Amino acid sequence: MEVAAFDLDRVLFDTNAYMKEIRRRMERRGIDPERVFRKAEIEGRKDLSTIYKVLGKYGAASLLLEGISDFIPKSIRDLIEELKKKFFVVVVSVGDDLQKKKIDCLNIEKFFFVKSDKEKIDIVKMIDPVFFVDDKREVVEKLRKDGIRAYQAVWFLDENYKRKALKDALRSPREILEIAKDI
Repeated sequence: MEVAAFDLDRVLFDTNAYMKEIRRRMERRGIDPERVFRKAEIEGRKDLSTIYKVLGKYGAASLLLEGISDFIPKSIRDLIEELKKKFFVVVVSVGDDLQKKKIDCLNIEKFFFVKSDKEKIDIVKMIDPVFFVDDKREVVEKLRKDGIRAYQAVWFLDENYKRKALKDALRSPREILEIAKDI
């Protein structure tokens, strides 16, 4: 079975809406979100795992995991189930085991966690999928130069990033099904 590969955040998971909700949850608990985010950046990348560690110091790490499946729309879940009829679906994402909480909501069995976009590109080239979908223009452009059929997804991006997107960027998850039909 051929492989279809995806990035996770801002492709399969609505990270922007999720982070807005995390901010609201912190504020309701009397935690200053800006302080948490600054501290997370000091301790490393401002990623989910670092924020999780910082919130743990406040005794509030569970704020990140409550309702995590709510940020994977039904259209994405349906897309993955449809693609699994024809392809082996994998995720290649920057992150660590905390990302698995999101992936579990999608019922995807194979995933690769990497530490950088460069490592992500290397893994995708090694997998050699029939297509790869990522939200970052730079990642897509580099993979295309190396002969990988890569697409930029913009459905979860804010307007500023959409303006900077590739001309052929995917605006809806349904467009992936059209691509898959031709493979």
